[in-house]
Amino acid sequence: MKRLVLQCGLLGLLSLLAVSFGVAAPRPVRAADSTVGPVTSAFIVPGTWLASQVGIAAFVPASHSYSYDSIQITDQSYLRPGWIVKVGDEQMYVNELIEGGAGNPPPPDIMRVWRGWNGTQAVAHNQGRPIEAHTVTVDIRAQNVIDSHGLGAFGVYLTFPPETQYVKAVMDTTWLASTGRDPSWCDPTTHDLGGGVFYLACFTMGDPGNPGHPLGPTGSGLIARVTVLPPQSLGSTTVSLAGSFLADISGDNLSANVRNIVVQAINCPDANLDGIVSVGDLSLTAWNNSDQGVDSGATLFADVNTTSTSIQISQQGLLQVNDTISIDAEIMKVLQLIPGTPPSMVVSRANQGIPASTHKAGSHIYRGTVDGNLDGKIGYTWPRDVNHDGVISVSDLTIMARMSPLICPSPPP
Repeated sequence: MKRLVLQCGLLGLLSLLAVSFGVAAPRPVRAADSTVGPVTSAFIVPGTWLASQVGIAAFVPASHSYSYDSIQITDQSYLRPGWIVKVGDEQMYVNELIEGGAGNPPPPDIMRVWRGWNGTQAVAHNQGRPIEAHTVTVDIRAQNVIDSHGLGAFGVYLTFPPETQYVKAVMDTTWLASTGRDPSWCDPTTHDLGGGVFYLACFTMGDPGNPGHPLGPTGSGLIARVTVLPPQSLGSTTVSLAGSFLADISGDNLSANVRNIVVQAINCPDANLDGIVSVGDLSLTAWNNSDQGVDSGATLFADVNTTSTSIQISQQGLLQVNDTISIDAEIMKVLQLIPGTPPSMVVSRANQGIPASTHKAGSHIYRGTVDGNLDGKIGYTWPRDVNHDGVISVSDLTIMARMSPLICPSPPP
């Protein structure tokens, strides 16, 4: 019996995009970089920054905000002019993309950008640092191939609605060639058929009647990856895989059930990217929407290790004793300010249950100023203890999620 399922799975951080049989109420889902079970819904937050498939190809020096710079990148085809991308904390406006072309070694692709966009700092970036965008990438897998000859070919049709834009599709022949079949007839080009329809296909060489010609693989494996720009508004949209096919090594089509890609945009993220919308996510959601701080203007004068309580800073007059401050993700309390060249501050570390971490010279120091969690206290003090019982509990997290303008699934018991 020839039977299989053509299914999409989730790739790495992309637990925010899922395959679905239809629209369903948001609920916690499991995600993995292997075959995913009968998923009915998953989540993406409009405007979420995610690591794209692109990185910085050479060191980028610091610059001035709104300066126009050329940056070497690994693959321009995952980006588009007019997008805003992010490297570290710096946002950039993509004005032009240039393909590197031929050569040995080939010249890198170029991204020409306006630096320090949206009021961010145009700082230096090391080679290899990821470029973040609002795109997500999804795996497409053949599942449960049990044909006696094994899989020999596939074709994937992708039909994109206007609200979910195509970015790039790449076939993957690793699994298809894993039994020794020759994938040299595979066309690496993704063809634009017009009307939002894209197509890519792969055919391996080798006749099952010929001795020495290996059979195709069976079971489940990756055949393609698709990167999309999801909708920027709440709701559900479908990327259709209608017309996609799989064939055995004789060229006979295999009976396949095609599961379309459904993007469901809601307001509550899988904040820790573990594939489950859980209490841990509500904790991060509550933190991100709790008391807020502003950039004091002071920065670290030197690197800070995890144990130091005396920290050199650029300016002393921008902070006050008893300030609750934030450096990167760590919360500290200012106990003393000491004049000098450079000045320094004495702090308590590892506040609010957040472990002490290392910090680089030049890191910005934020002061807590806004009562974001409406508990009557200014700053980062007890940002998640909503009911003031001295304990950050599931109850606090649930209340916090409801108080903020978020739509979250109920936390698991």
